[in-house]
Amino acid sequence: LLQLTLLGIDCDEEGMVVGQLRARLRAHRIAAIVCTPSGHNPTSHTLSERRRHELVRLARGASVPVIEDDIYGMLCHDGLPPLAALWPDGTLCVTSLSKSVAPGLRIGYSLCPPALMSRARDGLFALGWTESSLQAALATELIQSGSLAQCVGRHQDEARRRFAVARSILPDGCIRTASTAVSYHLWVATRGAEPNDVAAELSRRGILVSPSSHFVVDDSPPPAALRVSLGGPATAAGLEAPLKELAAVMRDGRQSSFGSIV
Repeated sequence: LLQLTLLGIDCDEEGMVVGQLRARLRAHRIAAIVCTPSGHNPTSHTLSERRRHELVRLARGASVPVIEDDIYGMLCHDGLPPLAALWPDGTLCVTSLSKSVAPGLRIGYSLCPPALMSRARDGLFALGWTESSLQAALATELIQSGSLAQCVGRHQDEARRRFAVARSILPDGCIRTASTAVSYHLWVATRGAEPNDVAAELSRRGILVSPSSHFVVDDSPPPAALRVSLGGPATAAGLEAPLKELAAVMRDGRQSSFGSIV
């Protein structure tokens, strides 16, 4: 919408690497810092409390606003302070109920500092104007009645069950998502196998995963990894067969390669 150039920042187990962000701020004229502190997509990494304070201190010192994508915040329930709580005057926080309550509930919320309110409103109107009044009323009732917290709790329990199934099937060490993470997707290292080839072979077998190249926003080389969704099958047991296929393809190689998939 704004015709901006995106610059990627590396992540490690503590989330965004603030040292690299500092170098980017020195080398470029940065308009905003966009990040997903809790349950980052695709890695599922969560920004540690130490890194959150470092990021906010850096952004505030450079007078660069932060856009906090908190779409997985309720599901992760990590107990860490949102960036908007650390720097309310410089952080635009956006969230949604679709990832933590129900995919069909397309309702989102934003917490916007007064200085950014006009530009945020213009962007909202340009992209979609408003939400369905019926869905908004439903979301409000879920929140005020306490039912939303029950829905989130059930999703957290289910996500943990599915993560346990994945850990029991995939090879030791290939899951790069923290064992404490509450997430419906995993970041899986392909151990030398080309991620696009693994994804193509799985697609031939009717299983869709996303190679790391789909998530790279600049010319950085993609890591040897895949994002694996755990939310597709109706039950956790339904994950066993496709995860065994994934383990087999990473272990034995592929029969054919069709390149990257959408």
